[in-house]
Amino acid sequence: MLPTQSFKEHVAILAFPFGSHDLTILRLACRLARAAPNVQFSFLTTAKSNDSIFSTFKLDVPSNIRAYNVEDGVPANHVFTGNPVERLDLFLKATPANFQKSLDVAVITVGAFDEQGKRKGKASLGLRRLGKSTNGMLNMPNDSDDVVLKM
Repeated sequence: MLPTQSFKEHVAILAFPFGSHDLTILRLACRLARAAPNVQFSFLTTAKSNDSIFSTFKLDVPSNIRAYNVEDGVPANHVFTGNPVERLDLFLKATPANFQKSLDVAVITVGAFDEQGKRKGKASLGLRRLGKSTNGMLNMPNDSDDVVLKM
C-alpha cells in the first residue's frame, strides 16, 4: 500500500520484542508522534509483539505511527526444545538483517523526501551484538550506542 501523504521527516523505532521494552517504547513513540504530527514514525518489531501491543492501545495510536513486522528468526516448522531462551537466541541470530529488511520497506512506504522533492537515501542500520556477562545474563556494550541509523 502506497502512502497517501509524503513526509519530509521519518523516524524509525526499532523495538526489542522481549520483556516490556516494546510497550514502553510505543508509549514514548505515541507521545512523540502527537508532538510532531508532520513526522512519520515507523515502529519495527516482531508480528507477535506488534499484534499484542497495538491491540492494547487500539484507538490511542496516532495516525502518523505505522507498525512494521520484522522476522522473528524462527524457521518454518521449527520444533522448540523447551529451552526458555531459544526464541531469544533465534531472534538475535536473525538480527540485524531482519530489522534492515523491514526498515527498507518502511523507508520506501513512507516516501520521505528532501527539499528538492527527491527520496531521501536508503536507510542503513548498524546494531551491536549483545554480549554475555560472566553470570550468563545478557548485557549491552557500554562503549557506544546500540543502534545507529543513517538516513
